Amino acid sequence: MEYINGSTLSLFLMTQPLSESINVFKDVINFIFSCKKSSFSKYKNIVFKKKIQDIKKKNIFTNNFFKKIFKFLNNHSWNNIENSQSHGDLSLENVIIKNQDIKFIDLSENFVDSYKLDISKIMFDLISCWSFRKVSLKMDSLKVYSIKIHLLEVFIKKLSRDDFEDIKMLIILDFLRVLQYTKNINEINLLEKQLKIFYDNINNPLRW
Repeated sequence: MEYINGSTLSLFLMTQPLSESINVFKDVINFIFSCKKSSFSKYKNIVFKKKIQDIKKKNIFTNNFFKKIFKFLNNHSWNNIENSQSHGDLSLENVIIKNQDIKFIDLSENFVDSYKLDISKIMFDLISCWSFRKVSLKMDSLKVYSIKIHLLEVFIKKLSRDDFEDIKMLIILDFLRVLQYTKNINEINLLEKQLKIFYDNINNPLRW
């Protein structure tokens, strides 16, 4: 991976016209839904409940807000997550663009393999602005919001209502999974702030 030259998707989004970024995301979406076609079974509820409990044990998740979050996750029915091919960690930092070619790097084994996890990860990245913390340029919030709304419109059309509910729960899980390894206090504050905004507006995607 260290020999792949090019721009990360987060930097590309900051430096290129919005129309160019939308074209790149179109290819990313095509990749995700090609993975969806490979789905052949669904995970059992217990797989996700175990993951939630493992994260809950971390001593950083003790205040009342996180108690609400874990209760919310535990009340969700996790029986609709398909096992499929997937990237495993589809962040904006793991998509490289050079000369209109797109390369996926850092393919990872996750606790489950599912295209839904890829969708949640890229949406988490845009909602939290996580990958932009490493971009040398000032973040263009309007561009990020525009891409976020564009993707939401695509996913809402392509997914069922139950599928979209799964994605929302997985986004929350993504927040928690990143938080448990984050040490920088500014990054922790950023994640907690964005998680609260997301949770408070869970049924109002325009405010994510």
